Amino acid sequence: MISLFETFRERAPMRPPLHRRPRLFLLAVACTLGLAAWSGGRLRAAPQGDHQPPPSGSPTPLLIIKWLGHACFLVQCGDGTNILIDPFDERLGLPLPDADPDVVLVTHPHYDHSNVAPFTSEGVSIYHGVEGAPRGRFRPLGLVRHGVARISNLRSFHDESKGSRRGENSIFIIEVGGIRLVHCGDIGQQLDAEQVAKLGRVDVLMIPVGGTYTVDAGGARSIVATLKPRITIPMHYKVDPAKDLPAIPIAPVDGFLEGLDRVRHVQGPSFAITSSRLPDQPEVWVLDYREPEPPPPGLKVPEGQK
Repeated sequence: MISLFETFRERAPMRPPLHRRPRLFLLAVACTLGLAAWSGGRLRAAPQGDHQPPPSGSPTPLLIIKWLGHACFLVQCGDGTNILIDPFDERLGLPLPDADPDVVLVTHPHYDHSNVAPFTSEGVSIYHGVEGAPRGRFRPLGLVRHGVARISNLRSFHDESKGSRRGENSIFIIEVGGIRLVHCGDIGQQLDAEQVAKLGRVDVLMIPVGGTYTVDAGGARSIVATLKPRITIPMHYKVDPAKDLPAIPIAPVDGFLEGLDRVRHVQGPSFAITSSRLPDQPEVWVLDYREPEPPPPGLKVPEGQK
């Protein structure tokens, strides 16, 4: 008999064990921390307690979170497990996600969230949180483990009419090293009491803020106020109103950020984090999916930022 678990996993021959690939993760950590060091980290309305990379000699960060544009993220765990969420295809108008994942999570079957074709090579596990298109039905994942990561999902809706317009949506919960990440996919509804209770504590929240197809800026702020995550990462918005995402009429992030006084603008698409380095109070971290340009030739980097 085929188990419920097997129905959600697209199998292929296994890769070499993760312990044979530690250099990839350590290289990613080094690049991320090096980037943060020379950039200095711009802040708007600087929050209390700056969270800089750990000092030399401290433990390796448990997580690197990288935004690849739109709703696509790469979560890199300390044991080398790479989890890719909501890869999009070329119709979106952004550079395609460049990643080598062990796990791919798809919140719903729309083209800007479900381009799994480039990631079907050996050993990649693919989980679809919603089956059927364009208005699919939720697929409960249960609890699966990949390396140090524990992954589950929660039913939600792509609209405010219980999915009658755009179908259902899967919220993914990833637990690694004492940190709970929640990716909301294309949530289009306000959370009810049961959903809030099932989500529990949220440390890092990835939430759409651009509206039209999802909650808008006000709706996203209401969800953030309910969940009170330590770090909120806005996503699914127009980065450059003049040219980005020509196929999708969504708003930029400004409306969501308006009036907030604990906003961090991260230079670059990624950051490293451990459970001990989470902010004491909720903050919004705005990432830039485009890699920052290196300093011009001959420019001396200030002391302490090398």
